Amino acid sequence: MIQQIIYPQSKNFTLQLEIPENWIGKKITVLCDEGNNFDITENKLSFKKSISSIFDDCRIDLKNFKFNRDEANSYE
Repeated sequence: MIQQIIYPQSKNFTLQLEIPENWIGKKITVLCDEGNNFDITENKLSFKKSISSIFDDCRIDLKNFKFNRDEANSYE
């Protein structure tokens, strides 16, 4: 089974799926579910926040960092 959730932004939408080789030549049914209406931008924002929170413990404050090119290129 392949499931792909899409949120079309216009009236015309082209759906492209990669299907397994053993499905070629067989009958495939594509279902369209009207589903719940919700604000897509709000959903994207909450998704970005949830992904961003994963890296909260890994962040390093670099605002006072000074890069010294001569020191970086010194191989002695």
